Amino acid sequence: MAILTNAGVASPIAEDFDFQSRLVIPPARDPTNWSMHLRNAQNCLAETHNEDSMAATLNCCNDRTRYLDVGPALLALFPYSTEEITLLVASSDLCVKVGPLPAFIIMQVERIHLQQKEKRGSLSTSKENLKVPLLAGSMVHTNLVEWTPGQQPNIIISDIVLYSIRHKLYLPVHWFTNEHLQLVQHRLHDLHTKLIRMDPTSESSSSELKVSVFNMQKMTMLWGNDTDHSCFSPSKWKECMRNDLAALVILLPTATITDPDAPLTPEASFAIEFSKHFDFFQSYINFKETYPTWYAFEWRSRNEILEGTLFSRAYYLQEVSILLAVTKELKAIKDSLSVPSSPTKQPSDSDLRGTTKLISSVPILNPPPHSAMGNHVSLHIMRPMWTRALRSLS
Repeated sequence: MAILTNAGVASPIAEDFDFQSRLVIPPARDPTNWSMHLRNAQNCLAETHNEDSMAATLNCCNDRTRYLDVGPALLALFPYSTEEITLLVASSDLCVKVGPLPAFIIMQVERIHLQQKEKRGSLSTSKENLKVPLLAGSMVHTNLVEWTPGQQPNIIISDIVLYSIRHKLYLPVHWFTNEHLQLVQHRLHDLHTKLIRMDPTSESSSSELKVSVFNMQKMTMLWGNDTDHSCFSPSKWKECMRNDLAALVILLPTATITDPDAPLTPEASFAIEFSKHFDFFQSYINFKETYPTWYAFEWRSRNEILEGTLFSRAYYLQEVSILLAVTKELKAIKDSLSVPSSPTKQPSDSDLRGTTKLISSVPILNPPPHSAMGNHVSLHIMRPMWTRALRSLS
């Protein structure tokens, strides 16, 4: 019984022969030291060989009596880098100089040309849609507000606020009071804005499209910043945080804030992590009394949340506990120094050493890795600062 040259089995080929494996092109060849012109020539030869081989294999698969053998083994092709494909798309002259091109590369280049043509067409259409509409009949009553006895009307988050958040302008949270948001909605001409190009990473966005955002430098001069807790009261802080969270929820494309335990996605993480951050502080014991103490840490960690840092309850508990402990000790020392037992008595070094020892005994948890918590000020750096603060009270 004769052995078939290509199939490597005795004739006739059995019905359970694996024809599919004969139609798979081997892994790509190493392109090192091969110019694009040489690779194109080799790929054209290999492509013709593979097409003939596949045709013979398919014929044999369909009629093993008439076509006794499958096609010869397929040949591997040379790959092309993304940069090379980009150059071929951009220059028809280059295609001629390094050609002829294999059919699969010609199809890829033409496919990209077609996509670019469709994109230019949609862009021109969007520009037509951006033309100024007719003034007559353009004043439409939107965002209707109905008064309910005993309740505040719903607060509308304007697009300029959403665009500013989307473009990472980090709006101070005290700008999110109900009064400020109403001013943004109804008196935007009294505020400072500017036009910027749409974030090109946004879906359905174009670098030609411009949107209005806050002019942060001028607005900070008008409304101030939120680095100190005195910019608003604890109750106003809650109001602003709720409105800020509502804006982040609006920016969610698919996820909702109702399921914080759902798997995180890049789009959902900001609102969900901000919600966890807000819940931690608003439910903290003695919220109003401790608010001035932990606010600086809350401000820093809030901005880190908006930069992409994940919430860590253990880390937050550690930081806030240490801040409260140090504040309590400082107050006790200040009170003891304000009424000395003797007019001539001064606090001794042993008193200060005892206080420093108490601070040094506070347990320090290792902060989460950078990927989870971002860059935080090391607590080992803060301890000398606390010691200096204690000595300054003397």
